[in-house]
Parts: sequence; C-alpha cells; structure tokens
Amino acid sequence: MIDGANRTKWPILRLERLEDRWVPATLLVDPTSPTAYHTISSALVAAHDNDTVVVNPGSYHESLSITQKGLTLLAPHGASIVGTSAGSAVITSGAGDVVKGFAIDANGAQSGVESLANVRIDGNTITNFQAHGVYAHGSQTFATVVYNTITGNGSGAGVTLYYGASALIESNNVSFAGDGWK
Repeated sequence: MIDGANRTKWPILRLERLEDRWVPATLLVDPTSPTAYHTISSALVAAHDNDTVVVNPGSYHESLSITQKGLTLLAPHGASIVGTSAGSAVITSGAGDVVKGFAIDANGAQSGVESLANVRIDGNTITNFQAHGVYAHGSQTFATVVYNTITGNGSGAGVTLYYGASALIESNNVSFAGDGWK
C-alpha cells in the first residue's frame, strides 16, 4: 500500500495456514511447583499422542484414564497413585502406552491397571485390588507386563487376559493373589 501523504510503501503481509504440527512434549507433575501440573489427571488432559508425563514423588489420590497413543507415564523417582474409583486405578486405551515406576494402590477397586490396547506395564508395585492386578482385554490388546511386584488381597489374579488379549509376562513377583495368571 502507498500512504497518500508520504508515498511510503507499507509491507503487504500474507498469512497462510500451516499444517497442524506438534513435537512430542514432556509434561511435569509436581504439586509443589507453580510451573508444573499439580495432578496427573490435569497433565493427561493437556497431553497429546507420544508425549511423556513425568511424575515427581508424592501420593496422588486419583484414578487415571490414558487415551493418547504412545503416551509414557513415568515416575523416575517413585510416586504413588491411590485409585479413587471402583473400576480401575489406571485405565489405558491408547496403543503403545507405557506406565512405569509407580506404586499403584487400587484402593479396593477391581483392577490396578486395566488395558484396552497395546501397553507396557513396567517396574510398578501394584497392590490392594479385588480382582486383577493387571487386566488386559480385547482381541487387539497385547500387554507387556515386566518387572512388576503385584500383591493381591488373597483372591483374584495377578494378571488377567480376557476376550482374546495376549501378553508377554516376564520377571514379575506376584503374591497373595488366588491365581498368578488367568
């Protein structure tokens, strides 16, 4: 454009919509930090596919639902999840999810970790469940369950595969469960 008085040329701006893109992010959960998420659930709401949610030490009283694909939920220095629902303390339905390094207290719920898709349950301590420490179900589900300590209430199963689910179950310690594997 040309300004009539000064005959100055103003730049012409052209705006184009670019492709929707994002880079996997790492989200921090720490209730003591003003710049971090204060609950795991709030970080999961903000997370996208392939993100990592790192949880600092603490006790988190919430039940979790992971719907993103390829999400890693990680407690590198230990954190505990105390479930607050009757169903499961942690539910994963995104293919390729990882749950690693937690003390998961199902708090009397049916399951500690429930999987509806391919998931890796690695290096957790899962306790206080009624029916299943790890419950994987669905014909498209493959669960990798490794290096966990699973302690039941005297009944139920440490790991249950149902409705055609399959799994790699290796190097786990299961006790006080009616069945180790179903």
